[in-house]
Amino acid sequence: MAAGSTAGAPMNNSANPGMAANGMNSNDMASMKAKADADMQAAKQRCDSMSGDAQSQCMQQAQAAYHTRMKSMNSQNPQQQ
Repeated sequence: MAAGSTAGAPMNNSANPGMAANGMNSNDMASMKAKADADMQAAKQRCDSMSGDAQSQCMQQAQAAYHTRMKSMNSQNPQQQ
């Protein structure tokens, strides 16, 4: 690599305050949230076709996956919290 290379260095986005250190901006975050919401809606529809314990377990798994995803998104972009 060249002597002035910044590969591996943390990004400094002081010129672009809407961009997180990991390179995600608010549009990326909105897109990821919309995808998570759509996936949750699809999971709810799938779970609604079930009954009893299977439906309960399906919903618990869907909710856990959704919450894990949202926490991960928030930890990747603490400016949005």
